[in-house]
Amino acid sequence: MLTGTTISAQHISIKAKVRNLVRIALFDFLVQRFTCLNGHAKNNKMRKVLLLVIVAVAFSACKKDFQNNGIIGKWKLTRFLADPGDGSGTWQPADLFKPQYLEFTADGMLIYSPTNPNNLERYNVTSDSTMIFSRNNEDLSIGYHVAGNILTIHFPCFEPCGLEYIAVKP
Repeated sequence: MLTGTTISAQHISIKAKVRNLVRIALFDFLVQRFTCLNGHAKNNKMRKVLLLVIVAVAFSACKKDFQNNGIIGKWKLTRFLADPGDGSGTWQPADLFKPQYLEFTADGMLIYSPTNPNNLERYNVTSDSTMIFSRNNEDLSIGYHVAGNILTIHFPCFEPCGLEYIAVKP
């Protein structure tokens, strides 16, 4: 069931590599443009200052391939994957009259509302497709995927199972 999540992680990694290559190409272009403009040495000091600013901006804009702040915030349950155990499961809509929320705080707290069915208290993101939910001294490895404002969580079940959430605006 986590195969789709693994492919997504590879896709994110490829996007990050392409983004970095574009930055490098842009940086090279700007260095050539501002250091040897028609072979003239006009206003050399200004070019050096501008080049320094460009370099500072280019390096400050770099992101790590993985950032877990994409899950921080409040999420509303929209669908769940129900499977009778034979692989024929389908996504079912969540109960609109009894909304359920899941909130990830920046300090690692996990808040369910209105109830916490499994008494899970904390989370720790371990990669761009895996996190650990904790309660007392127990840890549960969870697969997840964020696509825009949709969060999909896959629990380790024998049959396919999962939950889909939509981000709630603060």
